[in-house]
Amino acid sequence: MKGTFTGIKLDLDCIENTLSSTMSPCGISTLQARQYLHHVASCTEVAYLHVAEGATKLYNGLNQPLTGELVSYLVSDFLKRTL
Repeated sequence: MKGTFTGIKLDLDCIENTLSSTMSPCGISTLQARQYLHHVASCTEVAYLHVAEGATKLYNGLNQPLTGELVSYLVSDFLKRTL
């Protein structure tokens, strides 16, 4: 993918125990998600980052205020490699 701009998408549904519409105890860890973004951002020419499907509160009352903090860490890890 060298020489070509690409987009990176990370769907928070794939991270274990992260509040989303399809929350699951199975998936990658938050550390693995952070390492993924760090690695991909350093190996490609990135046009954009799309972090999708996270929630801090669901319609059924479940809430997880740390989802916002997780997104902040993910964006920070991404930016450290692209700036």
